[in-house]
This record gives sequence, structure tokens and C-alpha cells, in this order.
Amino acid sequence: FTGADEQTSLISASAAASNAQVEDEIVMTTQELSWFMSVFALGALVGGLMSSPFMNKVGRKGTMLASSIPSIVGWLMTGLGTAFPVLLIGRLLTGLFIGINGAASNAYMGEIASSDIRGILGSFYELFLVVGILLEMVVGTYIEWQVLALLSIAPTILFMFLMLFNKESPAFLLMKGKEEEARAALQYFRGPDYSIEQEINDIKESQKEVKAASFRPSDMKKPHIYKPLATTFTIAMFAQLVGIEVITSNLSTIFRSTGMNLSENTSSIICIFVEIVAGVVAIFLVERAGRKSLLIISTAMLTLCMGSLGTYFYLLQEQEEWTTEYLSWLPLTALVVYTFAYGTGIGPVVWILVGEMFPPMVRETAAGVSVFVIWTTSFLTVQSYEFLMKTLNSYGLYWLYTGFCAACTLFCITFVKETKGKTLEEITLMFVKDKPLASQKTDVDS
Repeated sequence: FTGADEQTSLISASAAASNAQVEDEIVMTTQELSWFMSVFALGALVGGLMSSPFMNKVGRKGTMLASSIPSIVGWLMTGLGTAFPVLLIGRLLTGLFIGINGAASNAYMGEIASSDIRGILGSFYELFLVVGILLEMVVGTYIEWQVLALLSIAPTILFMFLMLFNKESPAFLLMKGKEEEARAALQYFRGPDYSIEQEINDIKESQKEVKAASFRPSDMKKPHIYKPLATTFTIAMFAQLVGIEVITSNLSTIFRSTGMNLSENTSSIICIFVEIVAGVVAIFLVERAGRKSLLIISTAMLTLCMGSLGTYFYLLQEQEEWTTEYLSWLPLTALVVYTFAYGTGIGPVVWILVGEMFPPMVRETAAGVSVFVIWTTSFLTVQSYEFLMKTLNSYGLYWLYTGFCAACTLFCITFVKETKGKTLEEITLMFVKDKPLASQKTDVDS
């Protein structure tokens, strides 16, 4: 998945490194440049919705392989195109790849991983995302952004090559009645000495509901369907509403306020490095502390950091000399803590939830809609940034997102269930109304 995740970073990284080149070599208006930057999210949200029928028809592996085609075409158009519409379509296609691949890869990861390492493997998605961004930023400092676009085809090709040697999801194969292939795939993932009988039976049991009848709108009344959907969709929305786009859009401003006159690219590299460290820490914490604990602690820290930034910039406006003298350390400290908290908590955990929370009846659709929610919120956050900054001023904007962070913390405390160490089937049963286990299984089957 490294190759897939690196693709997310290309133009957001190269534009941060080379915005001037974009404007000099290919003339764009401010509005065109804004669309050039944000249309990626539009492609990703459309890709999220498109992923469901693909996953159901050709499987998780097939969907990931097919999604590489718009990626390659998109990078070619971005690297070779000179007209604005061509560049825009190229950006849209690379976003389409991320939307489709993000849903399929996380569903695949959730289905092939054993319960004791599923969280760890899921954490690698966010970690390799930021590693890819850092690589693109560093390389983009030394080469033209068009060349960087063409070079970014290489990870996609490597990704396709490596995926050819992977097995399809055993759960998908069982759903399609290919039990022998499913057994072979599960044995491959678990090792030759592992007994797969119980796991195969558990997957079969969880799929009875799907095979008995197709999804109906009335099924949304079932707790094991609407509860995980509502929980994951809300966390997916909060993953952007906690203000990660606001922070990344203000890196140079925050650094300048501390007296460090760093370029936007340099300040971005520093923050990405902090997030990589956080991602490594998350790998060790997610199966120890659990998803819920990480969500609560990280979003509480995000609330504190956002509130601190809002307070700092308010005081900077009201008492500039005193604030600069005594509080110049605050914005940089808040930025580093924020980045670390996001990278160890809600950043990776939201993708883990996408891969493990949904029952078989709605898994493909729900994973796609989750990606749609993430990228729709990202797009709206980016597009509303200038308006909110002018309307609320910088401190008001930070305080607005402080409220979102606090709301996310309360939501996690109240509604999120811990899924650490549970199989996908046990997670489904958790959301059934409190009944004895036998009654729960009956309710799921019905």
C-alpha cells in the first residue's frame, strides 16, 4: 500500500514546493489555482462512491488493480499537460484513484488481518501516507513539479506489480461461493500451520444475513447496521473538522509568529516529520491502548492546541508587544503537539474503523461512503477557508475548530465502542441490542 498512499501527496506537496512555478510556467488565475488544488478532493469523493459496485463485482484486489488506471492517466496528464482543463482532469483522475483505492484497500486490510494485528496494519495506511508526502516534498524541492508528476507514476506501477502476487480477500471469495479459493487465501494469510476452520465458520455465520436477502432500506433499523455506520461516518467527518486543513494552510504564518522565518515547504517538512514519528508511535499504541482511548486522548489534545492557537492570535492582535515577548513559544508548541496528537490518534484510527466496523451486508457501500465523507469534508473545509478567515479572523477560525475538536471528544466518549482485539464478527455482534450471545446471532441472521 505504500505506492498507493504516496500518490495522495503529489500536487499538494509539489504545489507547496513550487506554487510559483505553476503560476509562472502555466498562467492561472487565483480561482483556477484554487480549483487546481482542491479538485483532487472532488475526484476522491467521487471515487469513494464508485468503489462499492467495483468491490462487489471484481473484489477488493481487482478494484485496487483497476483503480491504478486513472492514476497513471492522471499523472501523465498532469506532467505533460499545458492547458488548464487538461491539468484539472489529471488532478481529478488522481483523486479518483485515491477515493476508490482508499475504500478498497482499507476494506481489504480489515478482512485479511487477524484481530490481534488488524489495528497495527491499519495504522500503516496513515503512516505511509505521510511518508509519501515527505518524499514528494523533498524531491519536489529539487525538480520541476511536472517531472515530479511523471515520476509519481512509478509507485503506482510498483503497487500494481506487488498486488498481482497477493490473494483476494477470503471474505469476498466466500461471499461469491468460492470456498476452496477462500480457504486457500486464508491459509496463505495465516500460515501453513494455522487452523482456519473456526475463522471460516465465523465468516460464513456473519454472511448468512447477506445471502438470505439483499439489502433493503428497512435494514437500516437494525442496530448492527446503523450504529457502526453512524459512528464511523461521524468520526470520518470529524477527521477533517478538527482542523487539519486549517493547520496545514497556516504553517508558515505560525512559524513566522515565533520569529522563525521558514519557507512554507520547510515548515511543512518539519510537521510531516513529526507526523511520521507519531505514526510510528501509533503502531505500538493502537493494539495496547485501543481505538477509543486514542481517539479521546488525541482529540482532547487537539482541542487544547486549537484553543491555545486561537488565544495566542487574539492576544497578538490586542497586545502584540506583550504576546510576542512572553508567548512566542506557544504557537510552535501547539503546532507540534497538534501534529503529534493527530498522527497518533484520529488520523490513523479513522482508517482502521473504515476497515473493521461494518457488517458484511453493507461493507463495500459503507467503506465507499466513509471515504466520500472524508473527502467531501476535506473539500468543503479547503473551499471555506478563505471565507471563514475573512469573516472570523484567524483567532475566530481557530476557536471555531476548537469547538469541533471538543465535540469530537464528547462524541468519542459517549458513542464510540472499543474494537481492540475483536474479530469482525464480534464487532458486528457488539452493536446488536444487549441480549445473550445466542439471541444476538439470531437477531443478526434475521
